[in-house]
Amino acid sequence: MSDDTPAGASLTDADELIDLLSRRQDILRSLIDAPKERHILVDRLDASKSTVYKGVTQLREQDSSS
Repeated sequence: MSDDTPAGASLTDADELIDLLSRRQDILRSLIDAPKERHILVDRLDASKSTVYKGVTQLREQDSSS
């Protein structure tokens, strides 16, 4: 295990986080300036409502598990 991996986290956990952040970078970039409602993100991004909602949910779940 790398020195950069938090105690109790596996390389798989780190890989999954990197994958999630990579797939959801468009949402994260839209949130840099300020929080936004999901319907605003749908309007601003070139993605379907279900994709945006799923992405926001995944990011929230990751945040709460950290």
